[in-house]
Amino acid sequence: MALILAAGGCVGRQHQRQDDWVSVARREAIPLWQLAERVRGARIVILGETHALVEPIETLRLLLSETNRHRWTHVALEWSVSDQPALDRFMAGDDAVMKRFRKLYGQLPGATVEYLETFSFIREGNRAHPDHALNLCAVDVPHPVRNVAEEERDRHMFTRIEQILEASPSHRVLVHCGNSHAAKCGLLELPTRAGGKLPQPTLGARLCRRYPGQVVSIHVISRYDPMWWQIQKEAPFLSPVVIPASPRWPDAASLGLPLWGLPLWHPDSPGRTVSAKAIFDYVVWWPTSRAGTREP
Repeated sequence: MALILAAGGCVGRQHQRQDDWVSVARREAIPLWQLAERVRGARIVILGETHALVEPIETLRLLLSETNRHRWTHVALEWSVSDQPALDRFMAGDDAVMKRFRKLYGQLPGATVEYLETFSFIREGNRAHPDHALNLCAVDVPHPVRNVAEEERDRHMFTRIEQILEASPSHRVLVHCGNSHAAKCGLLELPTRAGGKLPQPTLGARLCRRYPGQVVSIHVISRYDPMWWQIQKEAPFLSPVVIPASPRWPDAASLGLPLWGLPLWHPDSPGRTVSAKAIFDYVVWWPTSRAGTREP
């Protein structure tokens, strides 16, 4: 899978040596608890993660805590829309739904115990604050997923989120998804069943185009990310921090973005560099990178 960068705002220039970006990040980092205040005013906040790790879930819970939950009206999850009726029953109090989810989905890449417990966390918050109950929305494609490219997952997620936002100008959405979907520009080059490749705009890019100036993208980096290791090696923090993406950082390819070593290139000019700030607004760095718990 490759990420092809679209023209326009994605293209930037390298401002400094890669070795220096950690020093910039060190100076500009803020404590994690300040994250919600930093994204205040954004109608759409995308929290990108590497699936099956604990730290992204803890970041999500911070954004949905009693102090911060009033900032959103909806939580959109990278979860099949086929399960929306079941999610609605669970939010209304049907605990049998969670037992079914754990049995059916407990071994899926992102469906760790910690992830599934987030559903209960949101439900408990709704019970404690009925005047500001959050809507839990599944936005991914219907079951069964046969081919990611041909079923256009990013387009489907975008359409579902667009429906939420267009229903009322007061709606504000916190989106939780994989880091590649959270990229604010670029095309995901996805394989088809016939062996070809089908480039498609990311979810983040679609939302930015539809709602300019209203989208904030946050990437929770981890041990799978070269950025995490470089900070860990050169200047580790003692506690979780938020690092604003800076125009003084190197291009995204030099930083190993996005995750899993996916290459960044422009189809018409492969040598052109890409600004990291064009892909996300903030990086969240934790001093740990723990695998989530699996159902026994």
